[in-house]
Amino acid sequence: MEHDTRPLLLLVDDVPTNLHVLVSILQREYRLKTATSGRQALEIAARKETPDLVLLDIMMPEMDGHLVLQSLRAAPATRDVPVIFLTADTSNEAEVQGLEEGVDDFLTKPIVAPVLRARVKAHLQRRQMEKQLQLSDQILKNTLEGIVITDPETRILDVNPAYCRMMGYEAAEIIGKTPKVTSSGRHDADFYREMWSSIDRNGRWVGEVWDRRKDGSEFPKWLSITAIYNNAGELTNYVGVFSDISVLKTAEENLQRMAFYDALTDLPNRTLYRDRVEQELAVSHRNNLRFAVIFLDLDRFKAVNDTLGHDAGDELLRLVARRLRGSIRESDTVARQGGDEFMALLRDLRQREDAASVAANIVEALQRPFEVFGHRIEIGTSIGIAIYPEHGRDFDALSRHADMAMYQAKHAGRGTFRFYSESDFPLAE
Repeated sequence: MEHDTRPLLLLVDDVPTNLHVLVSILQREYRLKTATSGRQALEIAARKETPDLVLLDIMMPEMDGHLVLQSLRAAPATRDVPVIFLTADTSNEAEVQGLEEGVDDFLTKPIVAPVLRARVKAHLQRRQMEKQLQLSDQILKNTLEGIVITDPETRILDVNPAYCRMMGYEAAEIIGKTPKVTSSGRHDADFYREMWSSIDRNGRWVGEVWDRRKDGSEFPKWLSITAIYNNAGELTNYVGVFSDISVLKTAEENLQRMAFYDALTDLPNRTLYRDRVEQELAVSHRNNLRFAVIFLDLDRFKAVNDTLGHDAGDELLRLVARRLRGSIRESDTVARQGGDEFMALLRDLRQREDAASVAANIVEALQRPFEVFGHRIEIGTSIGIAIYPEHGRDFDALSRHADMAMYQAKHAGRGTFRFYSESDFPLAE
């Protein structure tokens, strides 16, 4: 039977559903082993066949991802195995902690399949390239990643052709200078201080950096810096390996936008709206604040689709979204639920009348005629309002009550707003 030479990945997550998602994305291209705990992951990693890459969940009971990573970095067999953290925590503190411990990359949940594949592929390619770099100067000359080699004082000793292609410099122009000559100026002193602190402690640093080409244009690159020591333990060189991730970042941003924004109106979609409401729930609970959830439905919108067609209806929705943005504060959120339904989050309300004032502004804004493909269109809106914490203490309750209040507004004659009232819905709960 032919030996399977595909790279071996170790997938670690204590939630079986999450492991199933990862397996379904990666199983066609890679061999996979799975673990549902940190201890099981370390047992698998210590076996004869070392994994080529580890996808590691941070939040796990008993032994979390940080402890697993520390153990992997302490073991000679797994010291250089790329590790990608899977996390829902996007804070700078979590990222700094992971980088200090030697993690290679972060992927934010929910996992986007094309981004996961691209990141895994990039790290596997980078690891293989770094191994070959130590064995053959030919790799230095032919690799697609840019490579720069410096002395211990970071003076550039050599660069490869890919570096010259990406940066726009001839080798003779850059040798003898320091990498500061290509700095974009986007990163502050703390960024570089943390970078070099990580290199001093761990022997390497991996992360995203913006650089400037010779022609002045800036671009993002994924950079790994490795400290090279001789047999006596003396620092001899730094090796930087990077790739231009402009295309990847654009694709990632587009995928993120598709996941969280409505394609027609460019407003946040229900997923992003829910996330912002739940964040506001946490803030308001902690600081004893109030906020409002608004649900609005356009009046007479169906007639526009029926008489002028869906293209006109779509254009009207785009114009409505524009007016809605202009009717709320920058700190608030307006989102599209779908069809002709929209939602809004009004943060940090001092009193209930503040929400009424915004709702009245929206009603007035949408009562003004719209010009769509040469047609004068008059619609309007009916709005329901639910206030935290009086009308609910979670997203579902607030949304449901705002929706119910919106129907009360429609029954009241449309073109108006209503607050949720338990007396109007005695059997609502």
